[in-house]
Amino acid sequence: MGEGETKSFSLAQEVLRTSGKPYYEKFNADLSGTMRMHIFLWFMRGKGAECITGISVKNKPDAMSMAQLKSRAISMTANNSLCVYHNHLPFELRGEKSIKAGKGGFAVTDIQVVFTEEVRMQRSDGTSEGCISMPSLLMYGWSS
Repeated sequence: MGEGETKSFSLAQEVLRTSGKPYYEKFNADLSGTMRMHIFLWFMRGKGAECITGISVKNKPDAMSMAQLKSRAISMTANNSLCVYHNHLPFELRGEKSIKAGKGGFAVTDIQVVFTEEVRMQRSDGTSEGCISMPSLLMYGWSS
């Protein structure tokens, strides 16, 4: 989050990319919308059981320490889910790994970040599949 963290992480990923190691790419849609707070989703291309098959945005639990949040994320990973959060944001992103869980499924191949339900329903294919609904951060009780 923020321009400094974005640049730092981007440079680290460029070093990994040029050395032939797995690296993350930035999805070029600021999740803060018009607030332009440099909140980006980073993804890694791949295949197999580790692929994310579904993504959702959830409220981050209240009154949890960073140690508790980290422990919770580790527990979710053990249960074939991925939980990504930032200590300064009131929401978290959750990724489902249904292939790893033995339920089958397909990896996420397309993501569209939307800020209103109207935009979500206006997708060209008539579905809301692959949409991450990202309501205003103010709806999460947070402001800049």
